[in-house]
Amino acid sequence: MIGVEAVRFIIAHPSKGISMREKTEGQALVLMTFALVALAAMVGLAIDGGRLYSQRRQTQNAADAAAMAGTRELAVVIAHCGEGDAAADLAVRQAIVEMARLNGVEHGTPNGHIEAQYVNADEQALGWVGAGSIPNGATGVRVTMTMTDTATFMKVVGQDTLS
Repeated sequence: MIGVEAVRFIIAHPSKGISMREKTEGQALVLMTFALVALAAMVGLAIDGGRLYSQRRQTQNAADAAAMAGTRELAVVIAHCGEGDAAADLAVRQAIVEMARLNGVEHGTPNGHIEAQYVNADEQALGWVGAGSIPNGATGVRVTMTMTDTATFMKVVGQDTLS
């Protein structure tokens, strides 16, 4: 019985003595590994992409609310015919930072950054909020925010942060 099986094996592949099935088993493992990495990247893109979209929406809402809070504080200064001195400028800045904090953006942390400018009626920038005074002609505030978060699944393909 042993001799018959040996003869069949040699007849099937006389040169190497290895069956075709044995040759392709390693290829399937390599292909499955690549497919698994690609699948993990797609899942990571879906999950982290959803988180990024949600974070973008939260940051936009926080920037809008902070701009309204800063503009409201500026309107109080204008309505009371107050001077645009350092105290009034600081009050505008504090209103912006506090509203951003209430909406989930912490200024001065590695994950959050806030920039604000005074603008005129034509939305032209007049100066930075927090520079020490309110420029003449200021009628509003423009706020720009940046948030950064760590990626969860996209680290598989080398993307460590979301911003």
